[in-house]
Amino acid sequence: GGGAREQPLAKLTNNTPGGTQGARTHRLAPSLTLGANADWSRTIANLAGGGVTRLFRISTNVSRTLTALTSVFVGARYQVSHSDVEASYREVAVLVGLTHTFH
Repeated sequence: GGGAREQPLAKLTNNTPGGTQGARTHRLAPSLTLGANADWSRTIANLAGGGVTRLFRISTNVSRTLTALTSVFVGARYQVSHSDVEASYREVAVLVGLTHTFH
């Protein structure tokens, strides 16, 4: 038989995304910065019987410059995903990191 074959990657790439985001930073001290981010997105599947996935995320962090090339940060993130294609979820995360620029 010569029926149409399903393309597995089509489910990942045949969609219409949309959304918005915002970011704000504030210098608390010469080497200390507070950051906040929020974003919302909606992805609509274009395939027959398609679905919708919505994601909302907010995060905040405080970073401290240690040297001209190195900084550390600590932050938190909350995100919620609602989908009729994939499993929906809620997530809370604590983030800690080090950033170093190599020359």
